[in-house]
Amino acid sequence: MHRIANPISPVRLRAAPPNLHPTRPVNAEELAAEYDRLREELKRLLAAPVRDMNAVTHVIDRLDEVHRDFKAAHGLKGNNPNE
Repeated sequence: MHRIANPISPVRLRAAPPNLHPTRPVNAEELAAEYDRLREELKRLLAAPVRDMNAVTHVIDRLDEVHRDFKAAHGLKGNNPNE
């Protein structure tokens, strides 16, 4: 595992976490709402006078998961824009 110079950086140098909710139905509208809610939570956590970096990391990991599920709901896999 590589070291991360900036723990707040959106660049994650480790493997993506496994999907923690495999049985949850995938609804693009619900996923978009969850993504927006998580973004607001991340902004709130980062604006706090004392940052809870464990909570920030959890929200970032969950954002990655929701984004991956959202793309899968639209038939996309990976990061290739030409898929």
